[in-house]
Amino acid sequence: MEIVGGLSGFRQARTKTSIVRGALVHVAEMLCCRSSTGIVNLYDSADIVKNPYPKPVKVLDNLTTSIDSITFTGDSQLLAIASSVKRNAFRLVHVGSRSVYTNFPPRNANLGRVTVADFSPHSGYMAVGDDTSFLSLFRLLHFDSY
Repeated sequence: MEIVGGLSGFRQARTKTSIVRGALVHVAEMLCCRSSTGIVNLYDSADIVKNPYPKPVKVLDNLTTSIDSITFTGDSQLLAIASSVKRNAFRLVHVGSRSVYTNFPPRNANLGRVTVADFSPHSGYMAVGDDTSFLSLFRLLHFDSY
């Protein structure tokens, strides 16, 4: 993949054959690229600067439809990814271990078609909004402060 643009303000990434739709988000040492196929690539930002064709440190293929929302916690511990194409198409990723939480969302959760997600300033809460303007608020007990 070739990154088009400077280190801040990424908007487009190019593979050898096609443009990847989506955005890159710069958070600390990681970059995240979302796609229209549900693939989310996680990159080391140092590799992006040095290499015109960086390899992702993790490929997240847990969703199968276009990614509409990606957001990190303020300390980059968690990454939330979502698609509004399917109901409950939402995943939470632990960035340090690069693993997807299998217990979230819970099986009985009704998140709807998620269009937006975000974390409170100290990551103690996570808000998840859907296409019907319904907002779910989750308390993340791992974090002490709101």
